Amino acid sequence: MLNYEKLIVGEMRTNCYLVWDEDKKVVIIDPGDEVEFISDEIEKRQLKPIGILLTHRHPDHTRAAPDLKLIYEIPIFNLQQPIFDFRVIKTPGHTNDSVCFYSPTLGVVFIGDTRWKEAQKILNLPKNTVFLPGHDEDMMIEVEY
Repeated sequence: MLNYEKLIVGEMRTNCYLVWDEDKKVVIIDPGDEVEFISDEIEKRQLKPIGILLTHRHPDHTRAAPDLKLIYEIPIFNLQQPIFDFRVIKTPGHTNDSVCFYSPTLGVVFIGDTRWKEAQKILNLPKNTVFLPGHDEDMMIEVEY
């Protein structure tokens, strides 16, 4: 079983996500800023960080990653390593290295700043999939399309 929580961080109000399993192993997605706030939330939930995932490399999504990497002695995962049930979907456009992380178990896709015109690959996900963007509010595919 997986769980997730959205944390809003930094001046650009970036959505950072914590995703953890029943063993309390957590990955941090797009830690854009506010290292102490993110760390406090991890500690409050008694989570055990195992790595960091980035949807792309813009500073508003990565600023806290180096410090969290050092604090918890965890890697910033490359796309070849399996994490939970995540499927990596490449969505170049916003940046050349933009990716989305789809979790069938959670029924969500972490889309970062993927633009709709680059989103054809993720629009084919199940209709009840919740889009978790890098900024603003969550949305469902069936509501948007």
